[in-house]
Amino acid sequence: MISRPLPLFAGASLAYGAAVRLREAAFASGFLPVRRASGICVVSVGNLRAGGSGKTPLAMFLAGAIARAGVPTALVTRGYRGSMERTGGVVSRGSGPLAGPEQAGDEAFLAAVRLPGVTVLAGGNRFASAVRAASQGLKVAILDDGFQHRHLHRDLDILLACPQDLDPATRLLPLGPLREPSSAASRAHLVGGLTEDWGQGDPGFLFSLVPECLVDFGWKPHPLDAERGARAFLLSGIARPSRFARTVRDAGFDVAGHAAFPDHHRFTASDLTRVGREARDLCASLVLTTEKDLARGFLHTGGPPLFAMRVSVRLARGSDRLASLLTRAIGDNSPLSFS
Repeated sequence: MISRPLPLFAGASLAYGAAVRLREAAFASGFLPVRRASGICVVSVGNLRAGGSGKTPLAMFLAGAIARAGVPTALVTRGYRGSMERTGGVVSRGSGPLAGPEQAGDEAFLAAVRLPGVTVLAGGNRFASAVRAASQGLKVAILDDGFQHRHLHRDLDILLACPQDLDPATRLLPLGPLREPSSAASRAHLVGGLTEDWGQGDPGFLFSLVPECLVDFGWKPHPLDAERGARAFLLSGIARPSRFARTVRDAGFDVAGHAAFPDHHRFTASDLTRVGREARDLCASLVLTTEKDLARGFLHTGGPPLFAMRVSVRLARGSDRLASLLTRAIGDNSPLSFS
């Protein structure tokens, strides 16, 4: 194992922290402007750490729930590593993807697949996306990973965190996991998190990611019970692969092995060939990946059949407060309810 050059990382972390504090001061003084997108309610779902807090599943859950309540809704995302990250664009008008993952990015493409009735917009300029949503008559824009995107005014800031994120001793990038110091949580209107991260603690609300079904290459769902108990080899390119492995085990699968790649990794033919070979060698009857990974597009592994595990959000505590704050921010006559 190669040890990290800690003095170098510590110096980079100090420099990064100085830049973050300077940016915060610029927003606090008004030197950096905050612009409001007229005619639309902006709700941000974000976090302090670099990935792995459940923000995309929760943003999709909220967008779907608000749209089903009859409020025209957009999900606004960066479109990370897609061409629309630079140009901006419409990924879905509520009836399926209009662009592939190469253009939209994996998370925006997945949202377009998963969210009928919700407009999905991608682009690094969130203000431009919110203005585009308003121009299309949409009333709510849910920002996925928007907490650090300070240039756009938001009517409700939802922060997802774990106890470590809120500890002042936790380090900033690259020495630690945080993009902002724990004190930045004071900007949030509501703090929530994953039940498994909090144990006995209780922020404003808690939720879980619950296995729902398996999906194949064509996004066709398959019941979990048909494969439950099978020996599975895992393939992932996400921020917290251990959480995926735990979810698979909790769903009743026997985990034979796990090929864990960096977050947003684009799998090559050689990657998949190696995974197929390892899965066969370990006598796995299927390969399981995440929907976000599947959204990047796959070649066949040459091994056991491949499925993605779909998870859904289940609110555990604080759902009434979350619904109340959303209803107040949206200002719609029909109050939301998650019960």
